[in-house]
Amino acid sequence: MPHCRRDPREVNASLLERLGDIDNQDRVTAQITAAGVLTAMNLAPVITIEIPFGRDNHADPGLYQEITETLSGVDYLERLLSEIAGLQAEGVIRQEVVFATMNVFGRTLSLKRKGLNGRDHNAQHHCMIIHGDGVRGGTVGGLEQKGGDWGAAPIDSSTGAVSQRGEVPFAETYQAAA
Repeated sequence: MPHCRRDPREVNASLLERLGDIDNQDRVTAQITAAGVLTAMNLAPVITIEIPFGRDNHADPGLYQEITETLSGVDYLERLLSEIAGLQAEGVIRQEVVFATMNVFGRTLSLKRKGLNGRDHNAQHHCMIIHGDGVRGGTVGGLEQKGGDWGAAPIDSSTGAVSQRGEVPFAETYQAAA
């Protein structure tokens, strides 16, 4: 378990001042600022925030909400990583910070059912992003056609590539990520 500060009174006062910026920020940016400060305070090994990425879009004409929230979600992720990098550059946060986000289920990818009017749940795939100094960049896994839509293909653990002989089936990808 990571080392966590035992006494909150040891927290640098300048970090507390950063929390004052939250008053004039939107909800997600406020969470990002707070997450950066809490990470720097080293009070907890895990900090959780919510970044919208299309939410419940069963009925989403033109996939407008999905597109809008995906673009803003990527902007928020960039802001979060910049916040962490800035605090690391100042020496306030150690370099061991790892960021991860996972969607517990995917959405239908085929346009056959609803066209551009929304997407249903698709339990055959999900997406995860992991970022940090100890994480090797790249893409792991991929999709294959399954039952009129798309789903996750087996993964070769040594390369991260899709492989029908891959020893990591979709049903074990959560465990493999952990």
